[in-house]
Amino acid sequence: MNRALISFGMLLCFAWLGHAQGLADHANAVVAGEKLTPDELGKMLTNLALEPKDNSKDKNRDVYLVSIDHDGWKVPITVSLSTNRNVLWLEIKTPPLPTPGEAGADAWLRLLELSSESVPAHFAYDKESKRLHLYKPFPNQGWTPKRLREEIANFDSLVRRTVSAWDPKNFAPKQAVPGKNTSRDTDRDSFPAKRT
Repeated sequence: MNRALISFGMLLCFAWLGHAQGLADHANAVVAGEKLTPDELGKMLTNLALEPKDNSKDKNRDVYLVSIDHDGWKVPITVSLSTNRNVLWLEIKTPPLPTPGEAGADAWLRLLELSSESVPAHFAYDKESKRLHLYKPFPNQGWTPKRLREEIANFDSLVRRTVSAWDPKNFAPKQAVPGKNTSRDTDRDSFPAKRT
């Protein structure tokens, strides 16, 4: 009988702990339909021990930078809110590409393929900064600390899985093969000519 009472007491204790965690998540959640504010985002990131740094231009706390460290590799992830507060964005940006216009088409095609496979995450190129960006948007509603932690971890995992495609080394100029004509003019015959 004592064993049954102890087991029942432990079961109640575990049920209460699960309920308490659910209450804590509910208390920290944004009410469905309400948008997460910059202050709430900052507090959530801080409470998750991600040490967010305000990275917004006007210091209005709608853009935060967090670093995720795994195996000695720190991935800086930008967590931001759109101007109208409808979208929460996760983003990384690569170091500048030295000569992006001279990169082989295969490097760019691989990014297009990965964008298609990873929707809504997608790669983009910023011509002004010569950087690749990986973005992932989310509707800004119903955020809990647990969900935010999971989404940042999933995004970090995507960044690490795809590094072989977005590594700036892939966008270095292709080396000419000796004895092979590398002029772009030789490709004209392979593209359908305009008919008159």
